[in-house]
Amino acid sequence: MWRNVGKTENRSFTHFGDRHIFTVDCSRASRGLLLGGIAFILAILTLIPAYILNSSLTIQITHLTELVLLLVSLLVVCISFFYTTKLYYDRQAHVDVFDQILILVTTVGDFAYSFFGLFASIFIESYTIQLPRFIEIAISFLSIIQTFLQSGFILDTLKRRPISKNEIRQKPGRELITALLLINLGKQLLFVFCIEDEEEEKK
Repeated sequence: MWRNVGKTENRSFTHFGDRHIFTVDCSRASRGLLLGGIAFILAILTLIPAYILNSSLTIQITHLTELVLLLVSLLVVCISFFYTTKLYYDRQAHVDVFDQILILVTTVGDFAYSFFGLFASIFIESYTIQLPRFIEIAISFLSIIQTFLQSGFILDTLKRRPISKNEIRQKPGRELITALLLINLGKQLLFVFCIEDEEEEKK
């Protein structure tokens, strides 16, 4: 045993999954986690009336909650842009092409859904759900704006890099991005629920 002390074998630990192994540093994300967690819990709480109230009133509550979450997420994206644009933009930074394609495809899909929803809210006369028309228009319009801003924000931050020690320590924008992730999760939950509830209303 003592003969082998100090002897090491030169093994390569980076021969597999070199670009697909990521380390995650969760520091400077606690307040964003708290803010996003509160928004996510509120989104869940608005789903509770579905088991108590009638379907039409439930849809109104979920749509109003979705409108509030859209406004909050728009504000968070704009503030995050303000912080992350201070970081160095590395034009030569490696960005996976698949990630860019995935972002663009989802952007087109989300834009198409929001655009046709806006079109339907404006031009369709018959309305089975007792919901003010301007709320539906506002939700669709804000969804279009939020889709473009958030997609542009993601594509921009893919090439942003901290350089100074202060930037590495402060991690600008991390708290807001953490909050944005949870807010988007809450919006997705509301979206799925609204679709299911509207289908039941039609039946």
